[in-house]
Amino acid sequence: MQIVRLDQKDLIRKLEIALENGCTIPIENLGETIDAVLMPVIQRVFIKRGTKLFIKLGDKECNFHPDFCLYLHTKLTNSHYPPKIQAETTLINFTVTMTGLEDQLLNLVVEKERPDLAALSNDLVVQKNGFTIKMKQLEDDILSKLAFIKLIRTIKHDTDHKFTFMQTDMENASQKLTLNTNDK
Repeated sequence: MQIVRLDQKDLIRKLEIALENGCTIPIENLGETIDAVLMPVIQRVFIKRGTKLFIKLGDKECNFHPDFCLYLHTKLTNSHYPPKIQAETTLINFTVTMTGLEDQLLNLVVEKERPDLAALSNDLVVQKNGFTIKMKQLEDDILSKLAFIKLIRTIKHDTDHKFTFMQTDMENASQKLTLNTNDK
């Protein structure tokens, strides 16, 4: 395992070796942006030839070993990466706070001293998560129904508008027909 940084000149060569040999390679001290050369690796854009997988790294295609593992490390406390990156990776926040440690210690003490309260707490957390999921489903359902109602109203408005034009056209045609009949 070799630790590399984005600013190293031989980053691509080391990444290429790790890809081909199935090594783990952590890239540390990332900023808010990630180099475009890494995107095919992060997004797992494979090229299949026969039974082998290749991945494009810069202007070169490298053989991809299934044991390859990439870790991206940042020292940013509140990193915000684009949705593409967040969808393709697992972000772990290793920031330790005093409140977080206190909560963990309190949970351990309650678990030892009052297992019944710990079990109740776990049940309540599971129940709360279930309610949150149900609420999200209901919100999505309501938004879907509102969008459908808006579509129906738009169609009705367009139909009413076309009907009015058709009615006007028919009245004009009727008047012209009446005038033509009277002229004869």
